[in-house]
Amino acid sequence: MSNHGRVSDQSKIVSDVLTVTSAAGDTCIPVDMAGCNQALFHVHAQGTFSTITLDLVEATASTATGSSAAGGSAGIVIGGPSTLIPITGGVRSVILTLGTDATAGATWNMSVGGVTKSFVHTTSTALNTATAQTSTLLYYGSTIDSTADTGLQLAADALATALVSTNAFGSMMTASSGTTATLAISLTDDATGSIGLASTNSSVVSAVVTDAAGAFNIANDELSTGGNRYVKVKASTASTSVKLGVTVIRTGMRFQSSTYAGKLST
Repeated sequence: MSNHGRVSDQSKIVSDVLTVTSAAGDTCIPVDMAGCNQALFHVHAQGTFSTITLDLVEATASTATGSSAAGGSAGIVIGGPSTLIPITGGVRSVILTLGTDATAGATWNMSVGGVTKSFVHTTSTALNTATAQTSTLLYYGSTIDSTADTGLQLAADALATALVSTNAFGSMMTASSGTTATLAISLTDDATGSIGLASTNSSVVSAVVTDAAGAFNIANDELSTGGNRYVKVKASTASTSVKLGVTVIRTGMRFQSSTYAGKLST
């Protein structure tokens, strides 16, 4: 039986993991673009961080330092600061922290792709119900003051419920309250875009990014002349130490499954 239609037969796939410090400058293994039409370099960052700047580097040899902007590809920034995460930051997971300044009426916005929702802190029992939520305004909080640990935890529980309601992000997101005043949020495969956050006061709500992704598409004929056939991802800057998983998929030439470097399931 022929299996030539499998992804592993039609693409050449390699991966690498980098432990990047705030000094940055680390690169993944260099990938030879010879014989391939194009490639996707996918980068997945995990840790607790703000932003990471990634560049695509090209070189004439696998051991050469190379130069950035391979094929004219501009660097990208993934992640975002604690109170203003852009929807272009590729953020997949965050930890939200609720602050003690969350007085009644304090409002902030969260987005997933092109969908933006407003969340309002309230101490009203009537507003902390499913029937009070709308598709444009969602409430969270408790009758206990937010300066108290119990009030913060109740607010986090209410926010977790509001975030995954059908009026908010539904099946695009999972949300679970953890330690007092914190909330872990992750996107599911249903999400069409990344997480964005806009909060004018970090003492009301703030976030730390725990998972973000970015990618580069490059074609062989976009590389500079002079034999720049080796391409790699470089972590140019990082706010804190973080792990980067890099997966490269090259297409445009037939590769037998026997060339796959990992263990391939039958």
